[in-house]
Amino acid sequence: MRAVYVSGGSVSVRELPDPEPGPGEVLVSPRLVGICGTDLELLRGYRGFSGVPGHEFVGTPLSGRLEGERVVAEINVGCGECRYCRAGVREHCLNRQVIGITRDGAMAELVAVPEGNLHRVPDSVSDEEAVFTEPLAAALRVLETAHVKPRHEVVVLGAGRLGQLVARVLALTGCRLTVVDRAEWKLRLLEGLADDLRTSAEGLEADLVVECTGRPELLEEAVRIARPMGVVVLKTTSVEPYRVSSALVVDEVSVLGSRCGPFEAALRLLERGLVDVRPLISAVYPLEEAPRAFEEAERSLKVLIRVG
Repeated sequence: MRAVYVSGGSVSVRELPDPEPGPGEVLVSPRLVGICGTDLELLRGYRGFSGVPGHEFVGTPLSGRLEGERVVAEINVGCGECRYCRAGVREHCLNRQVIGITRDGAMAELVAVPEGNLHRVPDSVSDEEAVFTEPLAAALRVLETAHVKPRHEVVVLGAGRLGQLVARVLALTGCRLTVVDRAEWKLRLLEGLADDLRTSAEGLEADLVVECTGRPELLEEAVRIARPMGVVVLKTTSVEPYRVSSALVVDEVSVLGSRCGPFEAALRLLERGLVDVRPLISAVYPLEEAPRAFEEAERSLKVLIRVG
């Protein structure tokens, strides 16, 4: 099969053996795959990754109960035996594998996925919308993590790929929403959704701060913005370590990690048109042009790779 291969800081397209599905797994033929911030971090050396990336995708299973349907897939593969899997939280499985991060992903003509991870895509949701299901679910996880209330003042740091989705989800809660990003063109995509759009966080304070830049040094900025007993949610991964401020102790600020979220809820938002993701698509490239797609993703929002 043809596949995108990331290794040693470079991207190439190679011929690789077809994956062999394990017990309870099926082969899925990806149709469209998104490049996200994590994929770019893998290219920079995150987790020492070498292999096939891609965990934001829509595809078609070649067998199983959803054979021939359009599906999206949760990315965490649990062992099914540890205490977290038995509790129904496989995303924290002690032996967890992650599609496109610790095992080969979907930037290929075939990917092996546990059948239980698959979700059918509603007919009214296009491939271009469905490919956003995984990051939109991650954005929804903020609501589960921080229990956002309509009276809250919320600041989102970063209006990039994930920040755009987080802001769109938070806007549905009725909170007073401010988004900060140095790039005015990214902020313009949120006009009419956020209450305030800024290129600087100077003078801001909030009940909740969601850090979506992937820049570890901005954790201190987020803690500064948070009111005493406020909450900071970290939504991105980085090769570099985060620095912790002593203000966490003095102001009793809670810092929470937030990762994967509810796929069915994300699909409902897309089906009902409550979150419009189409303005976030910057470009679509064929699989053969994956190196160019990764280059474009460094300076754009969502770049997609069309596989099938």
